[in-house]
Amino acid sequence: MKKSLLLMATALMVMGAGCSQTTSNSSSTATDNQKNSAPPTNVKTLTLVASALGNREVKIQFGVPEVDTKDAEGYRILMGKTNNPDMKTASDWYTLGETYREKIWSNRPEGKRHFRVCVMKKNTCASYSNNVEVDIK
Repeated sequence: MKKSLLLMATALMVMGAGCSQTTSNSSSTATDNQKNSAPPTNVKTLTLVASALGNREVKIQFGVPEVDTKDAEGYRILMGKTNNPDMKTASDWYTLGETYREKIWSNRPEGKRHFRVCVMKKNTCASYSNNVEVDIK
């Protein structure tokens, strides 16, 4: 019995049972860093930062100047195929409450997309951020 267990353990070690034949890559570390970074602060204009995380995910972060937070009902992330998407040209959008400054947006279509965020006041976009192009994979 002991010999068979020893033989099985040796065989598993040689075969590498359960071990992946792939090596880790630095992009997984970069993704972890991107997922854990903080939104911009102390900004003078509405500022958007966006990056592709892989698996059709995009990390959206934005900084809002103090003046734009007054009477803000929330924020809307806009996505489109062309520069500077607005409510008329955006192919998709996501609304966040007034305390949020970031979102990992999943299940986005692959390819190049443009993102902006706007401050919602009286159920309309009162001001827009910069445009950021992201190549979603």
